[in-house]
Amino acid sequence: MDIFSPESLLLARHWESYRELLEIEPQLEREIGEFLAAIESELIKQAWWKNEWSFVAYEQSEIYIANQNWVSQYEEFVLSIGLEGVTPNRLFGREHPPQFYVKSSDYNLCKLLTDKLADRESLEFVEMDYSSSRYLLTKPLPKVLPEEVEQFGEVVKPQIVEFLSFYAQLLWEFNPIIEEAIG
Repeated sequence: MDIFSPESLLLARHWESYRELLEIEPQLEREIGEFLAAIESELIKQAWWKNEWSFVAYEQSEIYIANQNWVSQYEEFVLSIGLEGVTPNRLFGREHPPQFYVKSSDYNLCKLLTDKLADRESLEFVEMDYSSSRYLLTKPLPKVLPEEVEQFGEVVKPQIVEFLSFYAQLLWEFNPIIEEAIG
């Protein structure tokens, strides 16, 4: 009579390795956070950075940029461009992948920007709908395949820099509209 399923047998046979891997996970999370924080050094080299952009690393799983001129009366950024959910399980596992985003706390501004961005044929995004969330648009970061893990930085960093750069420049084109809207 079999007591354990094949999956449970596999786990039991590799129990020590499993426990060691669980103990290492916080190190992987920390290293991902350090990688994300280092993206700032790439961004400040970009020509568009001189337009008063700020970089924020939030916890170990999210980064975003925001323009210092686009601040609400409560001293909060009104628009941010970022990447969230950069965790081991979302990068390498079965959860939804991390996602790039442009989001805002100002509904009227986002309605205005959604209309402007909808006219752009060059935009590649998964979703552009501000009606039910703070996200103006989102796009998933592709999963990192097992054969790509050793080249993680070379695979992921260009995608991050490209997305942040593209939308920083695109939104800067609307700077007069944004500044007027947040008045």
